[in-house]
Amino acid sequence: MQGYKRELKNRDWSDKEELIPYRKNLLSLCRLAAANRIKVYLVTMPYTKSELKGDNSSIHIDQCNAIIRELSEGLSNVGLIDVDKSWGDRDDLLRDVAHCTEAGIKLKAEYIAASLITYSIDKESVCD
Repeated sequence: MQGYKRELKNRDWSDKEELIPYRKNLLSLCRLAAANRIKVYLVTMPYTKSELKGDNSSIHIDQCNAIIRELSEGLSNVGLIDVDKSWGDRDDLLRDVAHCTEAGIKLKAEYIAASLITYSIDKESVCD
């Protein structure tokens, strides 16, 4: 679909219906993995909560993170790596609303790696 540009209904990101395809796609991926006895790890995205650096798109990031958390609670083959929650208010690790600095990339990678190690020790990597 060359030249296709999706037009969003509103630019204030308040329409949660715009995220229905996101949730549906994640759910399909997780169910397909479960059917093949594969464990899935969903990762939330850290973003700035500061109004100085943020823009309205942070609302959708928060909504996407909520979808990830919901799916990880409701599906037995889905693990959660909540980088956003662990991040706190570390806006110094972001260069804009959601893109990490070099230090942020390193910290995010270390957190994900540590979480995967913990999951592999505490839980089976293949779903029951």
